[in-house]
Amino acid sequence: MKEEQTTKNPAEFSAEAASGSATGRRRRSRGRSRGHQNGQNAQQASAQSAGSASQKSQQNAGQRAQQNSGRPNRPARGTAAGNRKPGNPAGRNSAGSRSWGDYMRQLLVVIVGVALTLAAAGLVERWREARQVRGVMQLVSEELKANRALTAEACRGIALLDEYGRDYGRIPADTLEKYRSDVERAAGFAPQSDALEVLRLSGAMAAVQDRQLLLEVLECYAYLERFGAAVNNYNSLETALGDCFGPETLDGGAVEHVDRVLRQLDERYGFGR
Repeated sequence: MKEEQTTKNPAEFSAEAASGSATGRRRRSRGRSRGHQNGQNAQQASAQSAGSASQKSQQNAGQRAQQNSGRPNRPARGTAAGNRKPGNPAGRNSAGSRSWGDYMRQLLVVIVGVALTLAAAGLVERWREARQVRGVMQLVSEELKANRALTAEACRGIALLDEYGRDYGRIPADTLEKYRSDVERAAGFAPQSDALEVLRLSGAMAAVQDRQLLLEVLECYAYLERFGAAVNNYNSLETALGDCFGPETLDGGAVEHVDRVLRQLDERYGFGR
């Protein structure tokens, strides 16, 4: 009985083998079809991804082209436009530095600016010096006018004293009362010289352009000093009038000397206008 259970008909083995082979072929065909389909799906997916990537790259390229269209064209490095020499029409060399013409123009502008600044400063300084000189000379003119009045009084007083032999008792009372200031001025004369000291110490003397006028002013003050010394000697010493004063000193000479200098100051600076 056991031999019957384990032993089968060869026909059955062949039928089972045929059915197994058919089943294997069907499985293999189904595997191949599935692999083929999977391959087609993979190809489609790769094609779609490649198309989307190309589309994105085209879109990016279009955007970059639109952005670059609004920018000025720049010459590429190493080209002829970027290697121009300083003498080229564009005026720039390969390093982008400015040409010699630009530097010379800038230097010229700086030089002209400095020259104009110095010229303006010089004009302001000369104007300031001119105002200072005019102010000091105006003080000198006013002081010389005061000295002129004192000189005229001293001349009249000395002439009156000499007429009465330097004796005040012989001078009539009414005459003495009328010329009292002249007689007192003849007793002692000292010219004013404060403005002259200002002229010397302020530095305005060096800025005076009319040197001849400056010399006349200094000589006028020296003349007044000599006149005052002569008046003092006449009163302190028993000396004749002609010995103390020159031939033109009392006959209007001292006053005329001061008047001449005053006219020159007025013509130069216009104090009387």
